Amino acid sequence: MNTMPQVLVVEDEPILLQFVVQALWVGGCRATGVESAEEALAACERGGFDLVVSDVVLAGMSGPELACRLWERHSGLPVLFMTGEEPEILEAYGLPTADLIEKPFDVSRFLTRVRLALGAGVP
Repeated sequence: MNTMPQVLVVEDEPILLQFVVQALWVGGCRATGVESAEEALAACERGGFDLVVSDVVLAGMSGPELACRLWERHSGLPVLFMTGEEPEILEAYGLPTADLIEKPFDVSRFLTRVRLALGAGVP
């Protein structure tokens, strides 16, 4: 029996956070949503996530800064970034080849990117 992948969503816009978490549940993932990088760090210490989906621009600590902090303790943890900004924003953080999905996106496209980030391929 396959277990459902556990995905942590970090998004400071409550409506988008709810949309992404619900999309992940519909897509067969166990999703947990938090509104800040600090909450995400604490959640990752408590539970084993298979993927983090994070907004690039967050209050306090950016998504790429969060990813770097997570990778210090959980090397190899996949991170899928979301942004409404220009994709080149990741280059400013030294992550030009990072996995990124641009907002707005539809559920089907988003779930395809999640499956790829999880290494599951696309059915």
